[in-house]
Amino acid sequence: MVSYRLRLRVAVPKYQPQPETAPAAARPASIAAKGNRTLHMSGASAVEAAVYERDRLGVGAVISGPAIVEQFDATTVIPPGWSGRVDSYRNLMLRKETP
Repeated sequence: MVSYRLRLRVAVPKYQPQPETAPAAARPASIAAKGNRTLHMSGASAVEAAVYERDRLGVGAVISGPAIVEQFDATTVIPPGWSGRVDSYRNLMLRKETP
């Protein structure tokens, strides 16, 4: 025998995202803090940004920019004047703060 091929088909149910219920009191984002980093926005002056670990942010956590949120496959920058909130599907929703 030189080669052997096996083909298998398995029915898999379609993924249906399930929202998480927010805790009565959201964990503070400071739990996910990793430190600070200098951030250069628009080539002007440098600003100090807090760095957070994405996996440690719970539902309802709110982060004010400037901030950096790191995860294994992506990095999100929250500029000054913006904030990020973790929704019930664990998405990080960014919003420009109104003056």
